[in-house]
Amino acid sequence: MNNVEKLTQDPKVIQAMAFLKEDAERVLKEQLEIVQIPAPSNDEGERTEDFARRLKEMGYEPTIDGVGNVYAVVPGADPQGPTVVVAGHLDTVFPRTQPLEVTEQDGVYRCPGICDDTRALAEVLSLARAFRTTGLQPVGNLILCGNVGEEGLGDLRGCKELFRTLPIDAFLSLDHWGVEDILLDATGSRRYQITYTAEGGHSFGAFGKPNPIHAMGRAIGAIAQLEGKKEPKTTFNVGVVSGGASVNSIASQAQMLVDIRSNSAQCLAELEETILKLARQAAQQETDHWNHEDSVKIDVKLIGDRPAGTQDHNGLMAQTFSQVTAALGKEMRISDPGSTDCNVPVSLGVPAAVLGYGGTGGDCHNPREWYRPDPAYPGPRHTLLMLLALAGLEGVCPPAAPKRS
Repeated sequence: MNNVEKLTQDPKVIQAMAFLKEDAERVLKEQLEIVQIPAPSNDEGERTEDFARRLKEMGYEPTIDGVGNVYAVVPGADPQGPTVVVAGHLDTVFPRTQPLEVTEQDGVYRCPGICDDTRALAEVLSLARAFRTTGLQPVGNLILCGNVGEEGLGDLRGCKELFRTLPIDAFLSLDHWGVEDILLDATGSRRYQITYTAEGGHSFGAFGKPNPIHAMGRAIGAIAQLEGKKEPKTTFNVGVVSGGASVNSIASQAQMLVDIRSNSAQCLAELEETILKLARQAAQQETDHWNHEDSVKIDVKLIGDRPAGTQDHNGLMAQTFSQVTAALGKEMRISDPGSTDCNVPVSLGVPAAVLGYGGTGGDCHNPREWYRPDPAYPGPRHTLLMLLALAGLEGVCPPAAPKRS
């Protein structure tokens, strides 16, 4: 009998599993409340305070750290045991100006951010109630967390801060669909703001001066001639361009945002080096073309750094989750790599995985994002068993997660 099978036969675990099913209606209610709190990346303060309040009302003493992460600790019985974190991210991709009105039709709820990642926050709160209600005593410490900065230019700042300040031995993120699915590998990205500047002037009277927009155009043209890779998947994109003052002005500034991604840290670094070389060459080419005393200057600013990494698909997280799904009559599926909070621990060699919420949903990152609880409780149940297997349960099974030195 493996440890997960032992857990499913423990009376307190059985009680907790029943509680999570009974709590499903409250979880949905909290999800619909939280989704109406605006939380664009780098501006999540209202959700941070709300999440802390909900934990405090359960009897926890939540911590809000220096960047706005909020978490509560379920103390382990063994001070030398591992620390296991489960987290949902507080931020969404939507701006503060986005209307956040929940609508419902035929059991389907719509609201921007209702899935990604509001559903995860509601499930973490349900797990927090389950531990308070049943008195489950893990061997190692459990941390129940809502973290900031997962989306876009949030640049994983919340998760980076957690690993900078806490001794984390295993990490679970709730951030996709399918309770049988587990995501193990991290798609890395490097994002740049590249700015070209020069004197500028009148398009006719000052003709012959180098033009930052032309320099940027040279760079984009050169980048567009590159090819990505199918395996390991490696991509690039110029996503935003700006600059200039009028149709009859030589611009004094032009700017582009560049996204470079790969499932391989080595391929990511190689493509990054190539693109930055082309961007710098474009500034020089525009300067040389006009042979003018003015020159195009380039400023390269790193605005996003999500490290890539892989894990053994037969390692700790996959083996443990396979036991969890089997115990609940399902079969584990390993998802394709993705860019999530787990990029941070995977790149550090810390066991980590993204697990799925309960229910179904879609149109994520779209104002018509939707959610249907059909049913929802299997998600928290899978997460509970995974947490207890990794951290261990006093008197039932030892921790599967090793303590890091």
